Amino acid sequence: MKRTQMGSSIPQLLLLLVLLVGGAAFNYHRNLEAEAQEDRPYRGYSDQQLEDMLQAYEGRKEQQSARYESTAGRRADARGKAYFDEQVQEFERVQKVHAARDRARDQLAGTQVVVKKIRAEQTKRASEADKLMLHLRRAFSVN
Repeated sequence: MKRTQMGSSIPQLLLLLVLLVGGAAFNYHRNLEAEAQEDRPYRGYSDQQLEDMLQAYEGRKEQQSARYESTAGRRADARGKAYFDEQVQEFERVQKVHAARDRARDQLAGTQVVVKKIRAEQTKRASEADKLMLHLRRAFSVN
């Protein structure tokens, strides 16, 4: 190559490099802001605190699952009653059984959601453990 041809390609390479670095910086900033907006309610907890909470909620989930299974297995059939006040009492009894089952189901579902969020936070932290890959992903991934 002649010296004049090499000299004319250097500004083009510099322009390409500036565009690449500028695009990566813009993308990094955009991805960093997107990460800050993520729903991560357990972000402020330490790894040990997360593990302790997960163990506690797992135990609670087992108890609530057993409670739900016992209430879901109970069947509340309305028995025919002759008088209106007996029919009202029977209706209330059946409603209480169904309400107990619904409460147990809702409590179990709430605990399962918390366990899922804690595990998601742990997974997110594990993916962020390699700092170099984290910065490269922020700079070059398109979301």
